Amino acid sequence: MKELTLVFNSSSHEELEEYLLTLKGIKEVSINHDQMVEINIKYDSKETSPKVIQTEIELFLDITKYSCLFSFDKHEKNTKTYHGSKHDVCCEYCYMSFIDDLFNLDGVSKVSSNYADFYKEHKVNLDIVIEYDSNKVTEKELEEYIEKIYE
Repeated sequence: MKELTLVFNSSSHEELEEYLLTLKGIKEVSINHDQMVEINIKYDSKETSPKVIQTEIELFLDITKYSCLFSFDKHEKNTKTYHGSKHDVCCEYCYMSFIDDLFNLDGVSKVSSNYADFYKEHKVNLDIVIEYDSNKVTEKELEEYIEKIYE
């Protein structure tokens, strides 16, 4: 059984947990409805995938027009950690689109950042931490990918 944590910058719906449990492969769901929606899911990787789960949540919450993915953790083992910093992240939509792109990059397991503080406190740099599988993506490829996203 695999685990997935997704954090969305969106309001939740009280029936989301019930809906997710009806989907093939999803075994357990817990949702924290604090300032953002943090969804923890245990699933059978033979029956579903992180991308399918993300898509189902976005369709259910009706957040498909713009990405609302704030951070994620695929709970992979044996990952390396990349620490980066970006200057001039223009808005939250660009940030969340960036996180969504990393979610879909094979080998990236987890992304977290100081975006909430960056945005509230008008910090100069966005600090980001990425965990990745070095057998699927190298640090150099990751850096190039990040730069390409922000061209």
